[in-house]
Amino acid sequence: AAEFDRVEYYMGQVAEIGRERSLEEPTLFGLTHLANTLVYLTRYDEALPVALQGLDAAEEAGNLKYQAELLTFSIPTIQMRNGEFEEAMGSIERGMEIAMRIGDRVSEAFAAIFQGKVATAQGFLGEAMALFRRADAALQATGIPYLLALGKCVSGTCLLAIGGPCTEQAIGLHRETLEIMDMPTGTTLGAWLWSEMGHCALAIGDRDLAKDLFDRALTEQTAPMHLMRPSALVGAIEIALAEGRFDDARGLHAELAEYVTTRQMLDQYASIPFMAGRIAAESGNHDEALDRFVETLEMFTQAGMRRMALDVHRAMAASYRAAGREEDALGAEAAAAALVGEIGASIADPDLQGAFLRDGGLAKQLA
Repeated sequence: AAEFDRVEYYMGQVAEIGRERSLEEPTLFGLTHLANTLVYLTRYDEALPVALQGLDAAEEAGNLKYQAELLTFSIPTIQMRNGEFEEAMGSIERGMEIAMRIGDRVSEAFAAIFQGKVATAQGFLGEAMALFRRADAALQATGIPYLLALGKCVSGTCLLAIGGPCTEQAIGLHRETLEIMDMPTGTTLGAWLWSEMGHCALAIGDRDLAKDLFDRALTEQTAPMHLMRPSALVGAIEIALAEGRFDDARGLHAELAEYVTTRQMLDQYASIPFMAGRIAAESGNHDEALDRFVETLEMFTQAGMRRMALDVHRAMAASYRAAGREEDALGAEAAAAALVGEIGASIADPDLQGAFLRDGGLAKQLA
């Protein structure tokens, strides 16, 4: 119910009572869920020592369940926020191994989703799709509505990143997601799922649906509402630009920049120059837009985020052309085409590879 003050208080009490009475389960339960809560509140610097304390206690007790949970959510989420990419991936791999050993399907799924998100951003789309399918299968085994919805949602989002003929299948999975979210507990991860589906709705031109989903992500009380606010704000900026509300877009961008920088969410920093570029481009200031896109491209390239860099190359090509710089536009399009070929070559599944190469990862306009 996103009543974070109460959760923080009760989890702290549970952990304290467990420590006082030397009881393993309440100690580990309290520390793990207190760490999760602080992460959801984006209070990362407070969450990290709690999570590490929980991990130390779980390792000392030989409790694999809580080791797996901490290593597949709170700890790697904090590490990614800190820009510690290798450390985060190491935690996830370790958590996945433990989850597989003890049959913890939820921790297995969260590890696979984490790995799948990274693989998607890096352009390893075949690997990402396999990971999301694995996560979906694990979550289906739980029978819990909000977890069922998560599995469908992330699989659909990956199919949208592949684009082309995969678009219709992605739309179907997201429709299923919305139906499952109408079930009891279905909206527990609401802000996460609404944000993802909102960006996908924008990709296929369904602005009305996207606007509704982003509004819900920004306003409704759900567990990841703070954690996912940057993603939802990016979507709200895109809606404002599509509706010609440039002042609103600038105001939302200022909120995005303030939100991300004050929380030092290093994994979200690229959204600041990229959306500044989008606003400048839609306002007709293409020189400013290109400066921001170049800044964004450097960040994505340095991080090895090829799929995200592809979208920046396309944005740059559009601004170069609008600015009358045809040669530069052709250069950006050539760079995008090279990335499409490179990403496509890494997809082993012939159907997925063909879908991606057909349209270069662009979703069909099916709205």
